[in-house]
Amino acid sequence: MKRSRAAVLAALIVMSLSWGCASAQLAFLDRSVADSTKAKMLTDAGIDAYNARLVQAGDLSQIGAVKEYFINALRFDPGNSVARRYLALASGFKAARFQDLLGEAQNLARKQGRSDDETLKLCILVNKASEINARDPDFVKLQKDVAPARASFVNDSLAKGKAALDKRAKATDRAKKDSLTIVAFQYLAKASSADPSNGKARGLLDGIQPSVKAIAQEKLNLVPSLLSQASYTRARSQIDVAAGLNAKLGGTFDAQIQKAYYDLYYAWAGYFYDKRDYAQAEIKVNAALTAQKSAAAQNLRQKILALKAQTEQGTDFEGGITIVDGLMKRGSISQAAQTLNALSASATDKGKREQIEEYRAKIRAALADRYAKGVAAYQTEKFDDAIDALDDIVSIDPGYQQAADYLEKARAKQQVLLDN
Repeated sequence: MKRSRAAVLAALIVMSLSWGCASAQLAFLDRSVADSTKAKMLTDAGIDAYNARLVQAGDLSQIGAVKEYFINALRFDPGNSVARRYLALASGFKAARFQDLLGEAQNLARKQGRSDDETLKLCILVNKASEINARDPDFVKLQKDVAPARASFVNDSLAKGKAALDKRAKATDRAKKDSLTIVAFQYLAKASSADPSNGKARGLLDGIQPSVKAIAQEKLNLVPSLLSQASYTRARSQIDVAAGLNAKLGGTFDAQIQKAYYDLYYAWAGYFYDKRDYAQAEIKVNAALTAQKSAAAQNLRQKILALKAQTEQGTDFEGGITIVDGLMKRGSISQAAQTLNALSASATDKGKREQIEEYRAKIRAALADRYAKGVAAYQTEKFDDAIDALDDIVSIDPGYQQAADYLEKARAKQQVLLDN
């Protein structure tokens, strides 16, 4: 019986990772599969590994394993030019990576008036380059040039972290303690990232990590209750804070955060689905599927797309205009805009085109009104309301720069409130 393609590929991958006895391994494979096919299967799997392990993850320890895919593909088919090209890319990846890191670091080192974040990035680039080739003459010079800036940044971050810890020790309010814990953790993490050999920063960071993990867990524990209250924006903010902490905790909460984002966007999609705002529902269900593939989310997406198409088509032009009217009265301006765009295809006479333009003007006015409400909410520190309004605008018109700017500021302000 012929082996399935998946079974052959699995066997090939095992071989590519441990080709101890080539003849025995070759005998194991189904001879009905042509060598050129085996080579292509290994090459395709190798390209996936190259992109995932080297390009995306930057894990240089995987270079040897990635190369094996292409080496073994060439054993089956010496003429496979794709395997040969990727073998060369994998073989030269470390050197190319070093040059990229060195060049980016040199550019940052020359920059006048660097921000603290840029100095941190510079230090991290130098650290990564050091792991590849610490003896390169250009790198040695760069490391020497950067040393004073690194020392100043680390000392400053360490001092701010210790100051936050001192305030935390004196604080009696739980929320204030948590806020100062996060502040201290962020500064200490920066100091440790800039100089991993700094024992003082690492010791303080290790000491505070249990408290930070507890805070991240508490943020995630709040999400189900917020979703039950349809407080989606606040739920997202809680998850965002936990995700930011998790990134500095080495991915401790990866699985929980992924599930939390899925639960959030799936529930949010259902909310917009019930409101018959299918444009927003589609955006949210797509976000849910990005976080986690599930049959439930896929089924919901199919329902949303079907009803969205049905709504956009309408029964006729006048029926479509009635739908647009109803959507705008419910505040679903994004769905109204999409329905109007669909109707424009059937607006063949002057009267219909004038109606289309009339409603487009109404939508523009609605966007302006939504923007004014969003800004007003921001100025009165109702950041949940501001984010809801401004996020809606940006999803309809990504080029609405003022709304995008205020949205970014509102999210930052809300996070400060959550931290406090």
